[in-house]
Amino acid sequence: MWGEGSCNADGLSFLAMLTEIASHGVLVLASGAPSGTGSTTSALLKDSFEWITTGAGRAKYPSV
Repeated sequence: MWGEGSCNADGLSFLAMLTEIASHGVLVLASGAPSGTGSTTSALLKDSFEWITTGAGRAKYPSV
């Protein structure tokens, strides 16, 4: 999981770096909408962790 720097809610802020990491077979979850604004919270990281460990593929947690 990646928490955007400075709690920036732009999920594309570190696109090049996260794409490089993902190209090695690592699942990357970045908080914040593409070109989003505002701030993220630690709750977003917690939700990401919960999604990937317990809810991936279930209807309760649809992919975005």
